[in-house]
Amino acid sequence: MLWSFPGLLDVDASLAREALEYALTTQLRNTGIHSRFIDGVVLEDGFQLDEAVAPIIAAAEYVKRTSDDAFLESHRAAIVTLRDRLLDRFDPESGFYITLQDSQDEYQKRPFLTYDNVLTWRALLDLSALFDRLKDTASARELTQRAAVLRNTIMKGSLSDQAPGTAGPIFVCATDGKNPLFADVPPGSLMKLPALGFISEDDPVFIRTYEWLHSENYKYSYSNRPDGLPGSYRLPFTTSWTIADHLALTRGREQALKVLRSSAWDGGIVSEGVDPNSAVMDYAEPAH
Repeated sequence: MLWSFPGLLDVDASLAREALEYALTTQLRNTGIHSRFIDGVVLEDGFQLDEAVAPIIAAAEYVKRTSDDAFLESHRAAIVTLRDRLLDRFDPESGFYITLQDSQDEYQKRPFLTYDNVLTWRALLDLSALFDRLKDTASARELTQRAAVLRNTIMKGSLSDQAPGTAGPIFVCATDGKNPLFADVPPGSLMKLPALGFISEDDPVFIRTYEWLHSENYKYSYSNRPDGLPGSYRLPFTTSWTIADHLALTRGREQALKVLRSSAWDGGIVSEGVDPNSAVMDYAEPAH
């Protein structure tokens, strides 16, 4: 819903509709659970906030692009279910939304992930637009207000100036409200925040975050490697997600293009990532 659906919607709206139908029916009952069988039954347990909001964002983009209000109305109950499940993840004490795992499928003991909450901010705005189309103005208004409150929470609680070598506050990867984690998660990278419309890539906070993740202060920055872009402890190489994120940014685009063109990938098919030293496809399963 987050990675493939946008491309599918670009090339075949009818097939995108079919995929969305599947997400809002067969897969609905366990939306947000880490991995599921093709019939929607849980394969591996563990809640991921990014997975919970993915069909919301996909549905909003589909309706916006196609004006298929009949499809939206026919799945009103599913949209209500997705909204209610999302709101159940709200932590009133902190103002954040909680996840159990991050976007690389790993347990995260700091439950307030910056990327996940920015994605939730986007989903709340998308839900507002969907309920507006459904003529439920009260719900639309409430969701817009929730999005505004969450944005303020993120800008207050997801920044820290304690990262080694930083000249000011940067976005943290995650926090428990007291202990910030300075890192990145390629499938849910902080580099996505401008593309989500949350912050300009020219904003000083984002610039500092970018510079820190691309510096020697971050263990997995690979800043001095010929084909390096930031990875993580779980994905210690230049990932395809990171390349895609940098293609959407003015800063870093040339390096992303260089890596994209340098690698043969997997016989011409993009793989999970490449070695930052050689652009050879990564083969090894990284140690946890």
